[in-house]
Amino acid sequence: MDNSAAHGHLQILQFLDSTSLVFPCSTNAMDLGARNGHYDVVRWLHLHRLSTGCTANAMAWAAWKGHDRIVRYLHTHQLSSRPELDGGRAIELAAQANRLPMVQWLHGHGYDSTVESLEVAARRGFVELLAWLVNTFPDKCTVKVMYHAASRHDEGMVLMLHANTDPTYTTDVVRWARQRGHRLVAAYVESVLQLGKVDRGQSEDVESILQDFDSI
Repeated sequence: MDNSAAHGHLQILQFLDSTSLVFPCSTNAMDLGARNGHYDVVRWLHLHRLSTGCTANAMAWAAWKGHDRIVRYLHTHQLSSRPELDGGRAIELAAQANRLPMVQWLHGHGYDSTVESLEVAARRGFVELLAWLVNTFPDKCTVKVMYHAASRHDEGMVLMLHANTDPTYTTDVVRWARQRGHRLVAAYVESVLQLGKVDRGQSEDVESILQDFDSI
């Protein structure tokens, strides 16, 4: 039944459920059905296999894939993780896919963000999304956010972050980068903000900056 749900085969699910044989059905059924956009499957499972349920992955994966109708259904019927227990994962995955309207809807219905949401938006150059996240979740804006923007030489993003964060934020970013040996990243930030000078002919390979970054 899990595989049938994952592939959207509602008629097969209904047939298996109608037989006298017992076919196992786990939370993977609704989780994968939600991820793959099979609204009818998700609804049927809720109505006929309520005891099976789903995990927080159902909401997060549906948000990531942009399945608005499923996200709303899961939220309305409290089938996946409730907003206060979500831990920001739904918004984080929606941010990974640059789905600003989805992120805004989730926030409007009580879902929180993670710091990773802002960091991935900066790393991938999602300026509009990042600007909204910074203004909505200012406490989630870590030094890594501007670091990623500067590593990409994204002047507009660096300026936006400087204008919308605490006065000490940019100084902390520069100090953080220098402490880790990324002096050209620090110099780029200073150059953009006219706080210092950097030779525009110098560059630092972005991939080398970011390799093993998750271990920092």
